Amino acid sequence: MARETEMVEKKTRAERIPLGVQKLQLNANSKPGFYRRFINDSPGRIDQAILGGYNFVYNDDEDLSKNNIASGNKDLGTKVCKVVDKGLGLLAYLMEIDIEFYEEDQRVKSEKRRIAERNVIGNAVRSLDNGVCNPEWISVTR
Repeated sequence: MARETEMVEKKTRAERIPLGVQKLQLNANSKPGFYRRFINDSPGRIDQAILGGYNFVYNDDEDLSKNNIASGNKDLGTKVCKVVDKGLGLLAYLMEIDIEFYEEDQRVKSEKRRIAERNVIGNAVRSLDNGVCNPEWISVTR
């Protein structure tokens, strides 16, 4: 009988998190139409995010209750934040941006990366003696 009770308890308890396994501390539930991320409150960083279209996420956001992220909030106001460096007291604020802006930013960054990769390949080919290398032989993997 005790074994059956133990099996029922295992099935009904919350999801098990193994001891010693690293878990994500700075994750938040997604919100339809938005991309969310924690941004460090280092000098100028939050201002850059705001200028880039990010907005603060507040404690009363209904999407936060799904993973209880607001329970660890360290902001004296209502903005959602977490301590990311206990020694320095550095906070990271949860911010969100419209998904269309986020995807546009990612396309721009991706294009800059492709240009840099082409430059690296071109410089490598030009630097070889006698032009023995074919650019087709060089590949960049991510």
